[in-house]
Amino acid sequence: MIPFLSTGKASRRKAREELRPVGQSFSATIQGRLRRRIDIAPLDLVVNDEACAWARGQSLIRPLALATALSLGVLGSAHAAQYTSLDAEASRISFGYSQMNVGMDGSFSELTAPELSFDPANPAEAKVALEIALKSVDAGYDEANAELAKDEWLKLSAHPLAAFQSSKVEALGDNRYQVTGELTIKGNTREVTAPFTFKEEGDSGIFEGSFTFQRADFNIGEGQWSDFSIVANDIEIRFHIVAR
Repeated sequence: MIPFLSTGKASRRKAREELRPVGQSFSATIQGRLRRRIDIAPLDLVVNDEACAWARGQSLIRPLALATALSLGVLGSAHAAQYTSLDAEASRISFGYSQMNVGMDGSFSELTAPELSFDPANPAEAKVALEIALKSVDAGYDEANAELAKDEWLKLSAHPLAAFQSSKVEALGDNRYQVTGELTIKGNTREVTAPFTFKEEGDSGIFEGSFTFQRADFNIGEGQWSDFSIVANDIEIRFHIVAR
């Protein structure tokens, strides 16, 4: 007989008693599965959370590593942009003047920089000291060079160097600047201001500019040469300075 098809009370009671162990076993099986599911689920969640945290960490590490590398590159570039030494071979100092209304040019071949410091990001802190060996003058021909060495002109025996010491550097915008400082020639010192441009080429910084001074202020050309109708009073100095 199939128990659940019986309609008598005794039969139904007996059927319930026979089915109770089956129901208990089924219930235990379901509860066990549920408990295992409940026990396993937190573990799954922990693993998933750890995986997510690791993934998030990786996603953060890469941008941070890139940002660090870039910042180091920027710092390296900033450091490299400070110019502290003169490339004397690549630098030039020249001058121009008028003799009997005819334009003349000359140059100096020996230039040193006892002090040089220039940071394009902070030009106000720049310092420069330049020295020119006046014996290296080239006025175009030997007689002129010999004449300039005399006491009436540069008096090289007593004053072998011309010197410039900066006191202020100002930024004017668009890579234009001006430097103010003291120019000393033949024992005489005067303040001069020279505008200049600056540009970077590879690992070099290039400064180009010019200024004009009056030779009478430095006693250059005394006696008969003090007559400006022969040699004009204005002397233009042009400079091309290469620093590293």
